[in-house]
Amino acid sequence: MTKPLTMQEAIRNATKLSGKPPVAPPVLVTGEVNIAKPTPKREVAPPAPKPKVEVVPAVEAAPTVPQLTLAELEKLYILDTLTKTGGNKTKAADILGVSLKTIYNKLASYVVPATDESVAKEST
Repeated sequence: MTKPLTMQEAIRNATKLSGKPPVAPPVLVTGEVNIAKPTPKREVAPPAPKPKVEVVPAVEAAPTVPQLTLAELEKLYILDTLTKTGGNKTKAADILGVSLKTIYNKLASYVVPATDESVAKEST
């Protein structure tokens, strides 16, 4: 086992191997070393208590919304828009972003065809 080299020995060996003159080692500071005093520990405040959460039961249940199919919802929307436009199909088509032809086709599909019994009752 080899013993570790001192700084002077290491410099001497390095200069022999490199063939260059030795570089002066940095000047070491001698004398009293000023060691900083440890800072006193700060007192840390305890963590704030967590707020208590109260669970409040609902006073009233939300009203139930009737479940509509897309076709039923579309029909209600078109008829409501026609009501608001005073029956003006062109304005309703513009508001809904569809063509006038679509409005006419949808309205035609909403009409329930008359049965023979209903026609006979109307004629008497």
